[in-house]
This record gives sequence, C-alpha cells and structure tokens, in this order.
Amino acid sequence: MTNFVIRSFYSLKSISIMKRLLTIPIFILSILFCPSVFSYDLAIPNSDGKTIYYSYTEDKTKVKVCFLNKTNSLNDLQGSAYTGDIVIPSEVTYNNVTYPVVAIDEDAFTYCSGITSVTLSSSIKRIDDFAFFECTGLHTLYLPEGLVSIGKSAFYYCISLESVYLPSTLSSLDIYVFSLCKNLKNVTVNEQNPYFDSRENCNAIVETGTNKLVYGFKTSVIPESVTSIGDYAFQDVDITSINIPSSVNNIGNSAFKYSLLEKLTLNNGLESIGDYAFCSCQSLRSVTIPHSIQMLGKNAFQNCKNLETVNIPAVLKHVPDYCFEGCTSLLNLLLPLGVESVGNHAFDNCLSLANLLMGSSISSIGEYAFNNCSSLSSVKLPVALKVIHNSCFANCTSLSDVSLSNVEEIENYAFRSCSNLKNVTIPETTTRLGSFVFSGCTQLETIYIPEGVNKIGMYCFENCRSLKSLSIPSSIQILPNYLCFGCTSLEDLQIAEGVTTLQNGAFYSCKPLRTLTLPSTITSIANNVFANCISLEKVVSHIPADVLFNIDKTVFFSDVYENATLLVPKGDVPTYQETTAWKNFSHIIEQYIHGDVNEDGTVDISDVVAVVNYILSTDSANINLYAADMDENTSIDISDVVAIVNLILGQ
Repeated sequence: MTNFVIRSFYSLKSISIMKRLLTIPIFILSILFCPSVFSYDLAIPNSDGKTIYYSYTEDKTKVKVCFLNKTNSLNDLQGSAYTGDIVIPSEVTYNNVTYPVVAIDEDAFTYCSGITSVTLSSSIKRIDDFAFFECTGLHTLYLPEGLVSIGKSAFYYCISLESVYLPSTLSSLDIYVFSLCKNLKNVTVNEQNPYFDSRENCNAIVETGTNKLVYGFKTSVIPESVTSIGDYAFQDVDITSINIPSSVNNIGNSAFKYSLLEKLTLNNGLESIGDYAFCSCQSLRSVTIPHSIQMLGKNAFQNCKNLETVNIPAVLKHVPDYCFEGCTSLLNLLLPLGVESVGNHAFDNCLSLANLLMGSSISSIGEYAFNNCSSLSSVKLPVALKVIHNSCFANCTSLSDVSLSNVEEIENYAFRSCSNLKNVTIPETTTRLGSFVFSGCTQLETIYIPEGVNKIGMYCFENCRSLKSLSIPSSIQILPNYLCFGCTSLEDLQIAEGVTTLQNGAFYSCKPLRTLTLPSTITSIANNVFANCISLEKVVSHIPADVLFNIDKTVFFSDVYENATLLVPKGDVPTYQETTAWKNFSHIIEQYIHGDVNEDGTVDISDVVAVVNYILSTDSANINLYAADMDENTSIDISDVVAIVNLILGQ
C-alpha cells in the first residue's frame, strides 16, 4: 500500500499535482493516510535524541527502518520530521528485547529534503525501492560493508549528493538508483567487490563479469575494456560529450535518454543501439551510425530536436518505429540502397525535412512514417514499394510532387492535408484507395484513377476544394459515403458504366456541377448523394425503366427538382414520372443526340434544313428543340445552325 501512495506522489514537487491533491475531501485523505495503513511498530530515539521509526520483519526477530506516518498530514508524508544528520544503529532495544536493524524499507525517507547526511551501520543488508527518493539536501552518504542490495530509485533526485562509495559486499543494483543526482561527481567501488568495479578511475560503475557500464555520471570516462553500456546508464546525466570506445558493441535501452549530449561519435564495432538510447537528447546536432551496426532500437533518436544531420549506413536493413520522430531540425535524409523497411512514425513530425531520397531496396514504409514533414516538397517512391500505409505522408503541407511508381494500395489518410499537392497520377498497378486518402488536399486540381482500381474508401477526396474534374472508372462498383464531400470546384464528373452504388453524401456540396450522367448499371442511390449541388441543370439517367428504383427526396435539393431537366431513356418518361422521388423533377424528357433534330439517329444536312425551317417558321412539329439547342441557351438561332454544320464537318 505504501508503494501505491508513493507512486501517486512520485512527482509531488509538481505544483499542479499538489493543487489536485489538496482538493481531495478530508475523509478520503483520512482513509488513504490512516495509521492502520501506514503504521510503524517501534519509535525509538537515538543517542542524539532523534526518533527513528521501525517495523518488524516477517519473523518478528529483526526490524527495518520504515516509512513515517505520524499525524496523517502531507508534511509527514514528505518526511519533514527527519532533518540534519541521520545515524541508523546496528540494533535497537524495546521492552528488553534487542532487534538487529537489517534494512531501510521502501519509501522510508522519501521527500526528506532536510536530511544532510546518512550513516548506516554494517548490519544493514539492503536499501529498498525509493528509500531516499528526493532527499534533495542529502550531500554525504556512507554505505557500509555488509550492504548487499540497493533497490530502484533509492537515491533518485538527491541533487546535493556529490560522492558515493560502494562496499565490497554489494551485489545488486536496481535501475534509477542514482537518477537525477546531477551533482554526483565521485563514485568509487571497493576494489574487493567481485560484482562491480570503477576501473581505471572511470568514475562510473561497471559490472565486472560482463564489462557492462551500468551507471555513468557527469564526470565519467568509458574505459577501453567496457564492451557495453547498460540500460539507463547515462539517462538524465548532464554530459555534453563523451567518447564511446570501439570496444563497445552494444548501447542499451534509454542509455543516454535526456542527456545533454551535443556531439556523438559512434565508432565501428558498435553492433546494436537499444530502444530510446538517445531519446530527447535535445542538444545533439549530428549523428553518424557506423557500418558495423546490425540493430537500431525503437525511438532511438526520438525528439532530438536539434539534430540536423544523420548518416544511415546501407547495412542497416530496418529503420525502426519512432526512431527519429520529432527530430524537428533534420534537414536532409538519404535512405541508401540496402535499407529495406521504414517503421511506423520513423520520421513523423520532422518539420524541417526538405529533401528525401530513398533507395530502390525499400519495400515497406510504415504508418505515419513521414507524417507532418511539413517542409518536404517532393517524394519519389521506390519501385519495390507496394503499399503506402495509413497517414504515411499526411500533413506534408509543402508536398507538391509525388511519384507513386508501382504502388498497389494506398491506405487511409496517406496524403491527408497535403495542401500544396496539385496533380496526382495513380499508377496502373493500383487496386485500392483507402478512406480520407486525399482529404483536405485543398490545392488538388486533377487526379487520374486508372481502370485497375476496384475499391475506393469514404471521404477519399473530402474538401479537395480545387478539384475540377473527376472520372470514376468502370472497375469501381461502389462510390462510398462522402467521397467528394465539399469539392466545391468540381465541374466535370464522369461516372463510368459498371458503377452500381452511390452511398450517402458521395458528392455532397459539389456546387459548380451543372451536368450529371448516371450509368445504366446504377442499382442504388443513397440519401444526400447530390445534396447541395445547387448548380445542377441537367441530369441524364441511363437507368432503364425495368430496373428503376425509388430514391429518397434528399438525393437532390428541391430547387434542382424544380429547375433541372431529367433526361431518361426513350419510352421511359411515364415510369420515371411515377417513381419516388424521380417524379419530383418538374422537367422529365427523353434523351436526345445533339444535332439530331429530326431524331433519325444521325446528324446530317437534313437536320440543318429542319433547324433553318424552324427559325423561319417557328413550326416545331417535326423537330426536337432540345437537340437543336446546341449551345443550350434555350434559344434556337443561326449559332445553332453553325454548330450543327461544324459537327457534320467534324470541327
């Protein structure tokens, strides 16, 4: 239970958390901090008059220094009762029974900022987790011979601590033991210790049997005999530079996370770099990854915000997830021939990345790999790449030129909000476009969709406000929900024979659209498909009467029903006039061929004569006035005669 509460107050120094804690009702606090939960068994004053609190071990024959809870107040939780020099005796006597003191229990002195020095007796075998967590005034520490283990975060954020001596008996060091001890300059290990050493006065802690440096500090030097740098070894250490010798073949997880490294030389011989190894090294400006590298961990250089250049060797097959995510100063990137895959979010949010070259060996690029690379202006995808994954190039707001090579599938959001993209050609190899692929590409004017594409996702062209024309090939049967929602410049829409289904709002608010042709293969039109297409003047339906189906009145706006002309197959006008909601059109006529005024199936000189006779006599008994109105201005005149003649002449 103690652990639970301490973790809750892990960042108690944060004012915002304190404010939230102070809003907890008193009765809840009384439950959380009641003596029955945080109790000590013994309270025994030392010879110097300071009272130390103890709890029994399981067998009741020994005691350990424990967490203090005296009056259930937050001040006691922070251990304000302990100040100055603390001496822990080897044994205590209570009711005439003597108990050896064998451990410092977890959280025992947590937040005791007033402690300046601690002296432990040789009876102490272990220091448990968080024992001296944030003892910010602690500057002198004596760890006795006989001490066997130190738990995680035991001296976390002891910012006044300057030196530490580890005894020969110490065999176990957990993680974060000395994290954020920013003034710790001198660290030595007893030369008789078989488990750890501080060889060559390196001012670091090395695991003797493995030659792994497990703890490094501000003044550490990595000896040539060290072969690996352990997990978290230099995490949060204020080092600006360090030489990593060629003997080091492995750098562990989070090894230099949050450090102040400005310059980094990784020598040949290094084979692996762990997850988060250099994450958030925000002063780091350049990195060269050696040719000996075999494995690079996830998030390895994430959030290195000043990293401008990185050299990736051809021997590295995979750039892992989040590896350079948030490297906002990275300018240029070459992924050489040999690299085969780029992980999810690998270069996400690299805001300054302007130039990208990818070798032809790359066959996989993960989700969000280049999301929000807002300075990237052009991309040429390698020929081996078959799938562009979700949001791969989303929010690349400077991207104006993209070559899709042999891509077979473009997944959801792949180019969403690429607001500078103007022209896109989908390759003949492509079979599927996902949802929202080009959503928010506000400058996109033209896009070519080949016959091979057989599926397209909803909102694919949402808010492509500059898109003027779109041709849907016959290979796509279903036009999904809100496919072109908000394409407010769409003037020309071609829907090929083969398309069967128009789903909700597919072309909602395509306001400039004046003419619409529906192929004969259409079997379903959902609600609002052409709602707010307020400029529609002519709707040509090739759907035959024998398969005509009802539609909802919301398919078109009421003024379209009133003002537009619906052209239907010959002989099918009565069926349309009886079918919901086709019958709402005020003008339903049979389809015609422009110029075929006498409706004999051909356009020839007889049609010219018929129009001239009409102009001279205004007798329309034997002509189709819609076919004669070549310029569709509702007036038949000499310009229409000229247009028919030009049509005959092929002009």
